[in-house]
Amino acid sequence: MTSTLVAARLRRACLLCAPAAIAVALLTLGGSARGTLWASAAVQLAIGDIAALLVALGLSGALPTGLRRAVRVPAPLRRLGDPPAALALWALDLCVWHLEVFSSAAQRHVGVQALEYLCLLAFAVNMWTCLLGARQPPAWFGHRARLAYILAGRLALAGFGNLLLWSSGVLYAGYSATASHRHLSPLGDQALAGAIVVAESAAVALCLLGWLYARVRRETHERRRLLDFAHARGLRLAPERVERAAADGSALELCRRLEALLESPARAQPPATAGRIVSSAPSATGVARPSRKRMSSPAR
Repeated sequence: MTSTLVAARLRRACLLCAPAAIAVALLTLGGSARGTLWASAAVQLAIGDIAALLVALGLSGALPTGLRRAVRVPAPLRRLGDPPAALALWALDLCVWHLEVFSSAAQRHVGVQALEYLCLLAFAVNMWTCLLGARQPPAWFGHRARLAYILAGRLALAGFGNLLLWSSGVLYAGYSATASHRHLSPLGDQALAGAIVVAESAAVALCLLGWLYARVRRETHERRRLLDFAHARGLRLAPERVERAAADGSALELCRRLEALLESPARAQPPATAGRIVSSAPSATGVARPSRKRMSSPAR
């Protein structure tokens, strides 16, 4: 089984696990989420963080060409998918829904609560897709920028969790009465919600940092494989082509294509036109192919 097939199956599994995570969270904690803050925080994290992350992982492969042509996003909306804008929108959405007025409205009305879950999921998918998804990232969004992106998002969420955990006053009075009926003090309910947020944020941060480390090692190995292949055969590879193949994990496929190109009889030069190399030009594969020109012999 090839690595491409395994990756495709893993992406499909992530897409199937995303709605399963949402269903499990709503079925097990959906009723308690309107009465206790810790259950509400757990459901929000399951929908707006874990399920969104699974959707982004499922969309991490290249989208089919037909789908890309069918779904054309206007240029102003496309800018909302840039990493800084996506992170800012996610943080803004998180802050808005945790204001007292919107939190109370979501607690009282099922429709508002459903809108809250939908917004958390949509903005989180947009944020994670910048890091993991099929969109082509900007040129400046390298490994260091990805590291800063992960840390900024996780620290923002952990900061909110620590606010709940260490606050000396009740921040959401709407949960006080219902929490008392469940033999849980309002401050205890709030502290438990904060502990859940901090623990989940730390766990996801560790997973993402491990993913980033593995990605850096893989790209370094792919880059070295391509450069060694080109050096052994006297080829010049365009730097941007090397970086793109290393990022896509297609270095082995590119090496095979170049090997077939070099061994093809059609590429072999006939003896009658043998001559000295006078120029070279880049090809579509990012390789500078030598072009041979027959030198005319001086007249005798």
